[in-house]
Amino acid sequence: MFQVVGSSSAVLAFVGEDIILPASISPAFNARWFEVRWIRDDLLSPLLLYETLQIRPEHQIQAYKGRAALFLEELQNGNVSMRLQDVRVSDSGLYRCFVDSGFWNDEVHLTLIVEALGTQPSISIRSTKDQQTRLQCSSEKWSSRPEVTWRDMNGVDMTSKSTLKVQWDDEGLLRVSSAIPIEWEFNVFFCLMRSNTTRPANQSKLGLYGEDGSASWYVQTLVIWVCFPHLLNLATVKIKSYKELHLGTGSSTNPDMVTEYHISMNDKVTELMVIKQDIKDELVKTEKTQERLEKAGTTKNCELIWTEQLFKRSPENKKSPKIVLVSGVEGIGKTTLVQKIMSDWTRGIQYQRFAFVFLFKFKDLNFLDNENEPLMSLITLIVRHYKHLTNDKLIEILQKPEYLLFILDGLEEYKHKLDFTQRQLCSLPDDDVPAHILVTSLVSQKLLKGCSVLITTRPTALETLDMERVDRFAAIVGFFPEQRQMYFKKFFGDAALGAEAFHYVEENSILCTMCFRPSYCWSICSALKNHFITPKECGTSPRTATEIFVMFLHSIMTNHRQQAKDRRVILVKLEKMAYYGINNRIHVFNEEQDLPTFGLLPALSSSFLSGFLYRQSTLEHTTYMFYQLILQEFMAACYFYLSPSGGIEELLVNLDLCKDGRFESVIRFLAGLAWCSMLKTLEGILGEFEGKTIKQIQEWVKQKATGALQGGDKSEALKVCHWLCETQNKELIRDAIYDNLRMNFSNMTLSLLDYAVLASVISCCGELKEFNLSGTHLTPECIRKLVPVLSCCSRLW
Repeated sequence: MFQVVGSSSAVLAFVGEDIILPASISPAFNARWFEVRWIRDDLLSPLLLYETLQIRPEHQIQAYKGRAALFLEELQNGNVSMRLQDVRVSDSGLYRCFVDSGFWNDEVHLTLIVEALGTQPSISIRSTKDQQTRLQCSSEKWSSRPEVTWRDMNGVDMTSKSTLKVQWDDEGLLRVSSAIPIEWEFNVFFCLMRSNTTRPANQSKLGLYGEDGSASWYVQTLVIWVCFPHLLNLATVKIKSYKELHLGTGSSTNPDMVTEYHISMNDKVTELMVIKQDIKDELVKTEKTQERLEKAGTTKNCELIWTEQLFKRSPENKKSPKIVLVSGVEGIGKTTLVQKIMSDWTRGIQYQRFAFVFLFKFKDLNFLDNENEPLMSLITLIVRHYKHLTNDKLIEILQKPEYLLFILDGLEEYKHKLDFTQRQLCSLPDDDVPAHILVTSLVSQKLLKGCSVLITTRPTALETLDMERVDRFAAIVGFFPEQRQMYFKKFFGDAALGAEAFHYVEENSILCTMCFRPSYCWSICSALKNHFITPKECGTSPRTATEIFVMFLHSIMTNHRQQAKDRRVILVKLEKMAYYGINNRIHVFNEEQDLPTFGLLPALSSSFLSGFLYRQSTLEHTTYMFYQLILQEFMAACYFYLSPSGGIEELLVNLDLCKDGRFESVIRFLAGLAWCSMLKTLEGILGEFEGKTIKQIQEWVKQKATGALQGGDKSEALKVCHWLCETQNKELIRDAIYDNLRMNFSNMTLSLLDYAVLASVISCCGELKEFNLSGTHLTPECIRKLVPVLSCCSRLW
């Protein structure tokens, strides 16, 4: 006998979010063999049914398909809770969880209350009959009356000066508006709307800058942000009055700067995993942090930390950290983290102790320190980047450095090595010095002592920093499995379709392991979306990174059929620029210099290039980047297959001579394309690929693979296995491994992806006489990758 137990109090949810209706068996029986039925009213009309070891969607109420799910892996522990996604107002009410073992049954009742948060607050300027100027904050569609709070930039509560008006609309929901009188002086105002029964708070933020005189003025752009779970809304208002208003993060050189955060922080965003870490940990430098955590969980040197906690004081420290360093490999989400911080600050959700947040990207700072202007003050730098700030206003802002946060994104892209020697530092914001001295002076707290600084970087650039000056070191480790699934569902916009795509990726060890990097998740989702929506048109399912990007390229080509005459020509030029960038370590391309060099300037008016490049205005320059570095590497490899003048012989010489790893991903794609069966889908659109190139690459790969796998260099052998895995060609792999080859990777530090690659190669080979993995720290997760092929190995070390 057992009892089904659940929450004794009602479960509160908000429209659009995901919630869990908790239920479990007491005592904790294994429920995998039981029937679990979640219902509203009718026992025969379940909103979720589990029986005979599987979910039975054919009996499920249509409104809950793709939204309701059990935690299948937890059934063995008696957990029969239901997860409900994308909660709707109609979901509110009584729920019953019925469990039947065949010999005994029981049920528990739970109540779900769904609240509707209001629409995004909007702030407008109003004048009364007596010419008094007022700020009015308005919102509608509230299910209950919210609490409205006004604060200024110093956190002073201004609510007592406000008036509140509440009205019911025809749908029985509330319209709310609150107004306060204002004086025209430098200030920032927050309007906070909070439901008495909700967790989140909707907050609008407005910066005010007063100017003397009676000159007319108008609001250029008033941007208001509001926080919903997983959703960001943007509103703009344009009006005329007597003073000038600006949002503290705007920039006339980049008017879409705030809009960029809105786009990046939409409902596709999934929380990244960030950990506090000891800089002395060697795994930080070897970039193996995520693999270790996924294998064995966090260790004594690693502690989970949420984004909003980066500048919060730890229990063991008396002071809050001022200098925070966040590290992560390429594509792991460092810039996304920065955008989230900017978005949360702008929306008034986090980091509210900072009155101003100034974001600078190191790649933009590279354009400074030129011969025309070798020296620059911090005031000049900020005013140039944020042109709505004048010198006088900025001097006033800099008087309180404890309220300032400087974000410096992408240290690995900076051309200067930072020099922290005391004689090189400056102390005054109007001191004219090279830009890199401004950076080191801020980090050293010599300049604007008390300000906060956040730096992001790849692990490879850690040595350029004086780590003694860093108060907190954190590493982004990307997505864990459950976050990957959540990302897929958000990306596809259809929970059922997203779950289907994720299940396919889960079955492919190579693709699944790649997904810990958000950038790879994006690439895989982008390629698979059309495939799962129109599977008949897309053909064979992808198995490798090469095939994922072939499918991605096919999707872009298909969506631009109207440019049939120019597609191949433009594509070859784009691929040539991609290869030039990889060869010269260039990932940012200047509109005035690089694009004309490769003949791409006329193509900028076409939407075709927007499928590969994103545009960014930086200071006095407009630049373009490929969406992901791995996309640039794939395009560089494609260049030699589409261009008869690609210079394949010269490329192969470069590949033999280059030892710094810049071509490693390019080689994998070159090998994958040489044996890619999915190329026919592209050739139907672009024409035939260069047959001479295909043959030369195939011969080169065969020669290199045979030499490496029969030699004694383990690192070279592992790299070759990655190449061979991309080909998925059994004949090539068998020839390279040879009849009596013994694979030896003993005492190497292998990632989960390495194990997945080795398993794939051995599977294609069919048999192996000896496989030596001694000293490689095999974990259960690693063994799971290898289990399908261990029977192919005669002797395992």
